[in-house]
Amino acid sequence: MKKGIALVLTLALLLSMTLLFPMRHSEATSLVSATKSSSDPSSEEVVKEVFGALNTLDSLHLDMDITVELNVVVSYSGQKMSVPMNILMHVDMAEQKEPLLLGGQMNLEMNAMGSAQKQDILFYTVKEDGVITSYSSSDNGVSWTAKQADAPSIDPLEISAVLVNSSKDFSAAGKELVDGTETTVYAGKLSTSFLQQLMEEAGGSTEAMSDLTGGGLTASDLGGLGDIDVVMYVDPETHLPLRYSMDMSGMMKDLMKLALASAEGMDGYEVDVEIGVAKAECRLSDFNSIAPIEIPEAAKGSAVAGPGVAAAGALLFKESSDEPAPMVQTQIQETVLADMDAVRIVAKSISYPAYSYESVKLDLAIENRTDKQLIVTNDLLVVNGFDMMGSMYEEVDPGATIEATLLLDDDVLRWAEITTIADLAVSFSVSSSDYSMMLDTPRTHLRTDAPEGFVQAVDEDGVCVWDDHDIKIIARHLEPCYGSSAELVLWIENGTSSYVYLATDTVKINGIAVDLFGNEMLSSNSYAISSLLIDEDALTAQNIQSIDSISLQFEITVHDQAGTELKTDLVEIPVVY
Repeated sequence: MKKGIALVLTLALLLSMTLLFPMRHSEATSLVSATKSSSDPSSEEVVKEVFGALNTLDSLHLDMDITVELNVVVSYSGQKMSVPMNILMHVDMAEQKEPLLLGGQMNLEMNAMGSAQKQDILFYTVKEDGVITSYSSSDNGVSWTAKQADAPSIDPLEISAVLVNSSKDFSAAGKELVDGTETTVYAGKLSTSFLQQLMEEAGGSTEAMSDLTGGGLTASDLGGLGDIDVVMYVDPETHLPLRYSMDMSGMMKDLMKLALASAEGMDGYEVDVEIGVAKAECRLSDFNSIAPIEIPEAAKGSAVAGPGVAAAGALLFKESSDEPAPMVQTQIQETVLADMDAVRIVAKSISYPAYSYESVKLDLAIENRTDKQLIVTNDLLVVNGFDMMGSMYEEVDPGATIEATLLLDDDVLRWAEITTIADLAVSFSVSSSDYSMMLDTPRTHLRTDAPEGFVQAVDEDGVCVWDDHDIKIIARHLEPCYGSSAELVLWIENGTSSYVYLATDTVKINGIAVDLFGNEMLSSNSYAISSLLIDEDALTAQNIQSIDSISLQFEITVHDQAGTELKTDLVEIPVVY
C-alpha cells in the first residue's frame, strides 16, 4: 500500500513540475517566436507558447498544492476492507536554471486507516558535472541526508516535443484575474503517454518506478492511463502561466489499481479504487527575480563522494550483488574433531554449492557411543578468523553413525568477502534427548589446502561506532531485505582473550527510538559480521517512511575475570543512497 501511495506522490510532483523542464535558451526562444503572432492559436501552438516562454526564464518561484482523497476497497474470500486515505502536500520552491539549482520546503500530511502523519522537509537539488545531488532534512536543518545520481541524458527539445504532441483540445475558456493580471484561461488535456516516454528517456527512472511498486509496474504501463485535465491561466503579453491546475483523478484511479494489483502478496485479492479528489494547483511568480539560492554548509557536508559511494561518516544504502563471488574450492584432510566416551565426530570434506542460493557445507560423520539418543548442534564456528553461526541440528540414535552437514553462513561469507576457506575452528554441543547428559566438544582447528601463507583480507570500511578496550564496532552499510525491510551490516572485532557479548541498547531511525534488538557473541581474538534487521513493522509503528539516519548504542559484556561491562556512546550516522 505504501508503495502505491509513494508512486502517486512521485508522479503528481513529476506532472506538476513538467512545465519547468529546462530547455536551451535558443530553442525556447524559437518556440515563442514561431507561435506568438497567431491571433487564434491552435491547441499545439498554445502549449508551445507556454513551454517556450517558461524556458526562456533564468529563474522563478513555484507554490504548489497537491490534494489526493481516495478509498481503496480490498476483497478476499467474500470479505471486504475499505481503506480511506487523504494526502495533502504543499511545496514552496525556487528554481534557478543555469546551473540547475532548486531549493525549498515540502509539507506533507497523510491520514490512512485512521493514522495521521505529518512531515516537513527542507530540500535542495543541484546539477553539477553531470551528477544530480539532492539534500534533504526532516528536522529543520539540524541534520541532512544527501543522495546522488547520474543526471539522465535527455534532449530537452525532444522532451518538449513529446509534451506538445501529448497535449490536445486546448482552447480559450475565458478571462480571469490572477494577482492583478488579466489572464487568458486555456483548458485542455494531456495524454499520459508522455510519462511513459519521459521515463524511458530518463534511463534509471524506469527502475526507480519499478522499485516503488515492488517490481510489478514499469514505464510501459503509464501509456494507458486516463488523460489529465489541465487549466492554464496565461498572461497574454508574456505567454507565461501565472497559475495552472491539473485534475489527475482518472490517471490516479488507473495507476493505483495497477500498482496494487502488481504488488507482492496481492494474489487472490480484488482491488477497487475510488478517487474523490486528485488535483494539483500551481502558482508561478518572481520570474527572473528570485533571491539567490544558497545550499547550507551543513547540507553540503553530508554529500556523498560520488554515485554509490558514501562520504566519511555516512552509511551507504546499497543493493547486494545478485551473484556472490565464486568460491575457490579448497579441501581438508579427514580429521577427527571429537573422540569422547559419548561421541566421535569426524570432518570428512567441504562441499561447495552448485547454485548461488545454496550454502557451503562441512561434511561430517557423527558416531553415538551411548545407549541414549543424542542431539548434536554447532557450538562454535570460526572461518578465516570470522566468528559465525553454523547451522546444524542432528538427532543420532543409540549406537548409530550418521552423515551430517554443518552449513556455513553464506551472508557472513559474502559480507566478509571470504572466497577462499583456509582455516576453520569448530566445536559442538552434545546432549541426550532427556537432557541427562550435556557436554561440549573441544575447539578443534582445521587447515585446508589453501596456498601457504594465505591471509584473509579484512575490510574495515564504514563508520566506526566504538573502538576501545580492544573491541571495535563498524557500521558497514545498509542493504534491502524482504519487503520494505533493511539490514544494517556490522563489522565487529574482539581483540581480547575472552568471549564478548554485544547487544543493542538504543536504536533510533531519523532520531526516533524504534523497537529493534540485535546481539552477537564473539570468541576471543576473532572478527564477526553481524546484521541488525530494521523491520518494516518497526518503522510503520513510528510512521517512518524512509531511513535518513541511524543512531546506535551498544552494551558490551567481556567475559573476563572482572566481568567487564561497557556501554558505548549513542552515535548518529546519516544514510546516503
